[in-house]
Amino acid sequence: MDIKDSTNDEEHTKMLNKLFPSLDVYSGSEKYLLDYLNDGGASCITGTMNITARLASCVRDALGTSDAEALQKRLSQV
Repeated sequence: MDIKDSTNDEEHTKMLNKLFPSLDVYSGSEKYLLDYLNDGGASCITGTMNITARLASCVRDALGTSDAEALQKRLSQV
């Protein structure tokens, strides 16, 4: 089961992820995608994903590598 949290509140999204481990919680913002993925979050579903999808995928794919932070910084600036 999935849920999208559109509050744009990083702590709220992380709380939902911890309180409901059986749900795949998606944030409504790419702004903190890397931090959220590092905390076990599912990913993000956003209004701008048509523009940022390729870069957001790169952030996800770089999880755990030295490139992840630089990619997230680029994503946050879009």
